[in-house]
Amino acid sequence: MPIIHKSKFQTALKLGPSLRPPLSLLYAIWSIAASASRKYRELDESLYQKSRMHAEAREMKGYDHANVTVYDAQCWHLIASFEAQKTYAARAFMSTGKCLRLVQIMGLHHIDRAGLNTTMIPAPAKDFIELEERRRTFWAAFIGDRWASICTGWPMTMDESEIFTNLPCSELAFNEGWDEKTTSLAEALAGDGASSLPSSFSGLAVAITLLGRNLTHIHGSPEESVAIKRADSKFWRRHREIDNTISNTFLYLPTRLKLPPKFQDPNAVFLSMTLQASSICLHLAAIRKSMINDPDSSFIRQSMDRCITGADAITATIRPVAGVDLSKVNSWTGFCLYVAGLVYCLNLNPDALSNLNFLLQIMKSIAECHPITEYFIAQLEHELS
Repeated sequence: MPIIHKSKFQTALKLGPSLRPPLSLLYAIWSIAASASRKYRELDESLYQKSRMHAEAREMKGYDHANVTVYDAQCWHLIASFEAQKTYAARAFMSTGKCLRLVQIMGLHHIDRAGLNTTMIPAPAKDFIELEERRRTFWAAFIGDRWASICTGWPMTMDESEIFTNLPCSELAFNEGWDEKTTSLAEALAGDGASSLPSSFSGLAVAITLLGRNLTHIHGSPEESVAIKRADSKFWRRHREIDNTISNTFLYLPTRLKLPPKFQDPNAVFLSMTLQASSICLHLAAIRKSMINDPDSSFIRQSMDRCITGADAITATIRPVAGVDLSKVNSWTGFCLYVAGLVYCLNLNPDALSNLNFLLQIMKSIAECHPITEYFIAQLEHELS
């Protein structure tokens, strides 16, 4: 995710020791770059360890007005991303938590809150680029928090109700420093709000929010199981609300984000698959609940049809990507492919088996660049067996 402004960062490297980016962030960037390069991949672990060493040294100095910076949050986000790729699950979860707590300390979760009197750390942004970089750092932390919970089942840290920071602007506005009006998460999720999404980054924030809502919805509260048969129960009301929001997002998503030409925007490709995966997860949960009470319900067949449609859409989206540099795909792509493959396992016929074998094949290719995919491969092969 593009959270660092390249030219601003390169200029900062020439500043004095107290103003330039810390070594911890530099090593974190190099570790991520090395992990995506066949030539330098053997160096990624040592670069990561140096990044952690410098980041922990900064942490031990204490975070206060004098030394906490956006660089620190960016560093821990990249460290967490690297750890997630390498399936260091507990470490990644802890690093994600550090990143999110840092953006909360700096107040990056309420940048656009009207009438807020709380002192911001650091000082107010000097220009639009600096302001937008802070927004993007927050949203990277939020997205990391959701993925950490979705893939481990451990609790999420950030509550949606605490977010008063607008979604990221377009990449062009960020790179050029144009002051572009942005929308809030609540606005983007309401009615036709998705039509105003300016970038795949903002769309991805919306999609991962819906996946997070799925997680909360599926687990629910213990007392809900008693009233699960009732059509007006909390479970089914939430199901309809989330389903309508996903459908509206698909319907009103800007065309450039629905079907990205070729592979120009990896985030747009991942956005499409994440929305489909969210729909599949929602309906698989509904099927499990319905099986308990009414195994012959026509609703089960309708929900399974929705799952198959979503799985086919994910498969169709990933097929053109098979011939490009797979290091550019999002490291969590394997999760979306696993969800699609799970649907095919539940409806195993010749076409489904063909699609399933294709998904396993491309997942193994992606795993060469993103080792976390090996975890999803193992889960899918277990389901198949």
